[in-house]
Amino acid sequence: MITLILWILAAAANGVMDCLENENFFESILKNKKQSFWYKRESWKSGTKIFGYHIDMWHLSKSTMIILVAAAIVFYKPVFAWWIDFLILGAVWNIVFVLVYHKILKVK
Repeated sequence: MITLILWILAAAANGVMDCLENENFFESILKNKKQSFWYKRESWKSGTKIFGYHIDMWHLSKSTMIILVAAAIVFYKPVFAWWIDFLILGAVWNIVFVLVYHKILKVK
C-alpha cells in the first residue's frame, strides 16, 4: 500500500513537472505565478543554486518524483504476480498523470 501511495505522489510530481515546461505553463492555472521560479525556461536563468542544484519548481518536482519512485521501489512488496503489479502501477501512473496534468493544472 505504501508503494502505491508513493507511486501516486511521484506521478503527480511528474504532472507538475510537465506543466511547468515550455508553452504548457501558459495554459495552466500556474501561469500567473512568478516565472523566475515556476516557468522552467525562465527559472533556470535566474534561479538560486545550491551546490549547482537549481532551486526552482521544475527541479524540485523532478527531485521529488525521483525520490518517491526510489522509495516506492524500496517499500515494494508484491501484491499479485509481478507482471500484474507492473500493469497496475503503469495504469495508476498514467491515470494520475492525466488527472494532474490535463484536469487539475490546466485552465478549464
